[in-house]
Amino acid sequence: MVKKKQLRLIAEMARKIRAYRELKSRPRESQKYALDYETLKRPHTGKMLPVLAWQDVRRETRLFSLLAGMRMFGVGRMFTRKSWLEEHPEPSYWQITKVKVDYTAENMDHGKAWGILTHKVNLLYFVLGRETGERVKEVDKAIYHDWRLIPKHMEQQFKEFEPLPEPPVRYVPYPPLLRAMMLAQFKKVHGSAATEEPALPSRRDVLLNKDYFREQEKAAQRKEGTPRNSPSSFHNDLPVSVHILLLPPDRVPDPIIIPGDSALLTGCCTAMGPRKRSKRDLHELEDLVVKHARIKESGLTGVSERTFIAVKPDGVQRKLVGEITHRFEKKGFKLVALKLVQASEDLLKEHYWDLRSKPFFTELVSYMNSGPIVAMVWEGLDVVKTARKMLGETNPADSLPGTIRGDYCVEVGRNVIHGSDSVLSAQREISLWFRLNELHCWEDSSSRWIY
Repeated sequence: MVKKKQLRLIAEMARKIRAYRELKSRPRESQKYALDYETLKRPHTGKMLPVLAWQDVRRETRLFSLLAGMRMFGVGRMFTRKSWLEEHPEPSYWQITKVKVDYTAENMDHGKAWGILTHKVNLLYFVLGRETGERVKEVDKAIYHDWRLIPKHMEQQFKEFEPLPEPPVRYVPYPPLLRAMMLAQFKKVHGSAATEEPALPSRRDVLLNKDYFREQEKAAQRKEGTPRNSPSSFHNDLPVSVHILLLPPDRVPDPIIIPGDSALLTGCCTAMGPRKRSKRDLHELEDLVVKHARIKESGLTGVSERTFIAVKPDGVQRKLVGEITHRFEKKGFKLVALKLVQASEDLLKEHYWDLRSKPFFTELVSYMNSGPIVAMVWEGLDVVKTARKMLGETNPADSLPGTIRGDYCVEVGRNVIHGSDSVLSAQREISLWFRLNELHCWEDSSSRWIY
């Protein structure tokens, strides 16, 4: 009787495990062609490449400008080089025909790019009995991870290369009204005219960040030693207006001189825009300077503090504009500007620039764009701080009874009203929503009974 052969289950399972481990431990393409820039060796094979490398690869970060601007890596440049992808005798000529970037790389600063090269080999081979002297072949990813490497004969040209310099920080002048006030205050404090022109660096990532404004406000408080909203703090003359920072140099108008005033006003404000100025514009600007100067001379500097208030589309649809305006008037604040506007998406994205990274940013912009908005500017003593208390918390559930959101709101996504949270953000928001000639400087007869 023939004995039946039994299956060796344990041995079969061990064989499968070994095969699986070998499959997992196999070298991948990125491991095969990876390069150690310190030793110029392939970690997988241990072979050293017969080329030179950039002496300081960690400091070079302009990958795109380097690939496009370097003479030895320019499109159409030919050079000799050994290949570790194909076997062919030397010399072999490589010509860069186009550059392709590896967008899947984790770090774009360390050679994560390749060139699509045209490879020409000088060989003598026979095709149908005829002798041919050249063969052209295009190789993709031929210098993957190695775009910084150059052939030996281009060492001098490589060392003479200088990367492009950093672009200088562009400065733009202040708005005319703010500039005139700054120069007048400088002359009043120091007794002489300012020698340098006041200017601001046009850096969007810094100047339009809410944290930057708060840090500047805290630094000014520590420097002055007085509260920002007290009469002894001349905070309205500090460099805080940023609504003209993003104008390109070709839109900055020429300097103009206001009749009857010795202050040179460099016109770069949103009130006049880049168009040609008329005598009427100059007289309007002169009246604004005179009226604002009268307020300054009165000694109540904090009274001229302004804030931006906006009734959102849900508040307009619910007909709460009159009630909200009535509360601010009863408080004693002065209305400086008011308009009903259908805000564009660009304006709303600029207004909520500090929230651009939040997941609800798109929904917030579409909500604010769903209907008309009543934009207002109120003026008064400590108006920014007081208005925030009158509005209540952002979440209506946390707002106290008696506040606007505590009385009229239920959901945080429909909180009826917006208000500036600091003096600096108020000036930025006012400059976004209003032109300078839309802000009215008028004398309130009831102010002497309030202040």
